[in-house]
Amino acid sequence: MVDRTRRTRARPTLLPTGAVSVWLALASLQAVAQNPVSGSLSCGPRLQLTVRPEPKQSNLIPGTVEVSADAAALVRDGVSRLSGNVELVRDDTALRAKQAEYDDIDQVIDVTDEVELWSKSIYWHGDHGRYWREEDRAQLDDGTYQLLERMGRGKADSVEVDRANGITRLFDVMYTTCAPESPAWRLHASKIRLDHDADRGEASHVLLRVRDVPVFYFPWLSFPLSDARQSGFLTPTLGSSADSGIDVALPYYWNIAPHRDATLTPRAIINRGFMLGGQYRYLYDRQGGLVEFEAMPNDSLRNDRSRGRITLEHQASFASGRGALRLDFRRVSDPRYFEDFGRNIDLTSTRFLPQTLAVDYASRYFALQSRLESYQSVDRSLPDQFKPYLRLPFIAVQTNLPQPEGRLRYSLNGEAGYFQRSHSVSGARIDLMPQISYPIRKVGYFLIPKLELRHTEYLLDQVTPTAQNHYSRTVPILSVDSGVLLDRSVRLFGSDYLQSLEPRLFYLLVPRVAQDDLPVFDSSIYETSFSTLFLDNRFSGRDRVGDANQIAAAVTTRLIQNDTGHERIRASLGQIYYFRNRTVGLPFAPDETASRSEFVAELAGRLTNSWTARATWQWDPEIGNTQKATFAVRWQPDPERVLNLAYRLRRNALYSYEVKQTDVSVRWPITSRVGAVARWNFSIPDTRSLETVAGIEYNSCCWAIKFLGRRFLRNTEGDFDHAFFMQVEFKGLAGIGRSTTSFLQQSIPGYASWF
Repeated sequence: MVDRTRRTRARPTLLPTGAVSVWLALASLQAVAQNPVSGSLSCGPRLQLTVRPEPKQSNLIPGTVEVSADAAALVRDGVSRLSGNVELVRDDTALRAKQAEYDDIDQVIDVTDEVELWSKSIYWHGDHGRYWREEDRAQLDDGTYQLLERMGRGKADSVEVDRANGITRLFDVMYTTCAPESPAWRLHASKIRLDHDADRGEASHVLLRVRDVPVFYFPWLSFPLSDARQSGFLTPTLGSSADSGIDVALPYYWNIAPHRDATLTPRAIINRGFMLGGQYRYLYDRQGGLVEFEAMPNDSLRNDRSRGRITLEHQASFASGRGALRLDFRRVSDPRYFEDFGRNIDLTSTRFLPQTLAVDYASRYFALQSRLESYQSVDRSLPDQFKPYLRLPFIAVQTNLPQPEGRLRYSLNGEAGYFQRSHSVSGARIDLMPQISYPIRKVGYFLIPKLELRHTEYLLDQVTPTAQNHYSRTVPILSVDSGVLLDRSVRLFGSDYLQSLEPRLFYLLVPRVAQDDLPVFDSSIYETSFSTLFLDNRFSGRDRVGDANQIAAAVTTRLIQNDTGHERIRASLGQIYYFRNRTVGLPFAPDETASRSEFVAELAGRLTNSWTARATWQWDPEIGNTQKATFAVRWQPDPERVLNLAYRLRRNALYSYEVKQTDVSVRWPITSRVGAVARWNFSIPDTRSLETVAGIEYNSCCWAIKFLGRRFLRNTEGDFDHAFFMQVEFKGLAGIGRSTTSFLQQSIPGYASWF
């Protein structure tokens, strides 16, 4: 008998190239289940409880093998036998069996009776193992395996490992991530061949069983053995809507090269017809992009007309990274395309598709932007005179001169462009704006006086017979921005805080210059908000420079927690006081005669680790009415529970419209495995729901399912559609059905998927 307290190192001629290769080859089995596994799995330790502790190595010399047994004997010429608790340990791999025999003549080793193997990521338990040393080939019979890192488990009747050729064959294989007492699903394959050199696997007669019911059968499958990209079919998607019916797609991924790939997606839409989609991506050292398309030759619901979409995106850099080129081209076959094929309200409400070519360059002292901008209008209700202008071309220059503190600062901004639109005045516009300022920033206060001069030239086409084709405008702009920063220490609710008080005054003086004859290429008036109180022009673009003699007064206070640096509360209040009427405006807009702007208030706070809130309020003192208000509060005590409440109000007396909406969304666990999701977006003036979403989620240790129903506004004409989504995930395999995660993350802020 061998003393169990004493470890015996095997002779190099007996075990390092013999028995050791058995368990090293056996570790190849993990590739069967490692490939399809994706994502973290809950209940991970549950399966690992069945794994017995492995033998440990007592010495620290890498690559050496320790062997021990209760008994060792030479049974006949060239044949050695180890029996009773045979243990072999090398680095992080260990083998245990009741008996082992080594035939030195035939160079064969057999391991029998309760064979157990531990490696870094797999545990194997079987009846028999054999290794042919000269052929470097092993066979394992009638065993079960368990993945230690990814929780999968299964069994195989036989495993053949041809290490010399890098091939592993498995016969009658089962794989699941469910616990033995609850096998919700199992994957069976009659044969699996793993080519480790090619990093590719093949499986024959693959059957997925849910409980004991066969669900999917694949005569043959090919899959990668690592995370490296490889060609093959991706997970099919399944969805449905009231108009289109059932929608099924089966994407195929083509790994063309390390820097190029493509996806081809045949798609069957029951009520419409067949659609083919595709995406091609490329990435080089200094450029990359994609091409996407969808094509339907005959749409049964649109009089068999052909329909499609194309997207081109390209980005590139040049001049050692100082220059950048960007191409963005999007087009659809008809204005109703997104209405019929868009999956969310953002797509169905798309009004224009950009078609842009941009080249930018930035040096140490200046930046240059150039654009060719066109678009496709997909809003059928919009007249030509309300569509944006094409900019063919557009060039802008901005200086970036040194900015010394306490000295005069100079800058020059300029742009030139040609604007074109059907049935409208078109032409070129050149705009220059030199600036000079003297910023003073000290601890506790700042003062920034600034003088600007805006000069604009117009060279127009398509003007009326009585109009000029050349206009110019020069407007000086004087502004003084000032503020004070005060702070104090306070103690609230047992914590120390820093409270700031930040009053700010912004004076703006702009003379009244007639601009009614100038066209409006890209200008509009900014919506009132706290940030727009401090702009030097109430108009965007360059076609209007608003006259002004006004002062904006505002104050902000913050409450900052000392020990964490978190901003717990921020509150801001502000208003503009006008010293004269404003007569410069957009066409058909009346003069502005109010002596005060809307009263603007903003509040944001993180009251506790679970409660956050934000609110804005705009009150018009001239009519004594609230013009805009938003309120949103979120309660999220943990990642699995979130409740959002929101209210939006917006009025516009000029255009006589009012928007009042409530928005409630929730994700709530009913039990440890069942959760509910819902959203309700309601329009109060119209007394109708704009979008309603309701769903249920079920999540177990080895599978999850999600059902989701949705009723939503599909277009600006008030038509609604219904859709149903289902997503099933067998953990350790790819999911089935259309993914709902991104949709729910947009609909329910703070949502975290169980999938």
